[in-house]
Amino acid sequence: MNPTAGSFYVNPRLQRHFFILMLQLPDNQSLLKIYKTFVKNHFKAFPKSIAEEADNICKAALILHQEVCNKFRKTAANFH
Repeated sequence: MNPTAGSFYVNPRLQRHFFILMLQLPDNQSLLKIYKTFVKNHFKAFPKSIAEEADNICKAALILHQEVCNKFRKTAANFH
């Protein structure tokens, strides 16, 4: 199953031993809501001035994630 050598065919007798699941990534609004939920609950232990920055931190994290995904595309030669 190596894309540079071999084939893309998987024998059904081999495949029956594995569970294959594919999920799409959530959209940006859903990711932002997930990030905010975790960060806001974590920041309850900090002073209010820091806790108020949770929204900005989440938005920055989402933008950074998008930039990394766009700049470091997956390829067979460079899969990071």
